[in-house]
Amino acid sequence: MRASEFVAENNQLNTLYEPDRQARAVAYLTDYYDSEEQAHRILDAYMASVDQLIARGGTVYRAIWVVPGQQPNLQQPGQHWTLTPQSAEEYLQSEAGEYAALDMQLDEQPHAYILSATVGPNNITNYGVNFAQQHHEHEVRIVNPKQARIKVIKKL
Repeated sequence: MRASEFVAENNQLNTLYEPDRQARAVAYLTDYYDSEEQAHRILDAYMASVDQLIARGGTVYRAIWVVPGQQPNLQQPGQHWTLTPQSAEEYLQSEAGEYAALDMQLDEQPHAYILSATVGPNNITNYGVNFAQQHHEHEVRIVNPKQARIKVIKKL
């Protein structure tokens, strides 16, 4: 058993080790990708990334919208983080159309930011993440945000 698997099993930070959750994720991904082998590769890569963050710590990313004239709140940045800055930017791009559809003036539209959070071991989980339906988001959560070093890495 790898050290990361031991941590995940004992702290239940990587909930995809639960057989029923893993089976649901594989079944959904198999329908989505038409191949059980590809579904397992995608799930395995996600689980390995989560295990590595649990075992060693690392950096995760979050996309947020901020009202004009205000700064991002780094003390309470939210729970939904992603494994890559690209996933955070994709989220912003998908949401940008909704703001454009509201027919706001440019100075009224919220500003988009990408945040990074560097966390120590055992401070990442996928508890509460529905990987089967949002696997493309690569979502994780920070267990204790007060222990994370959060900063703005990009304003879009």
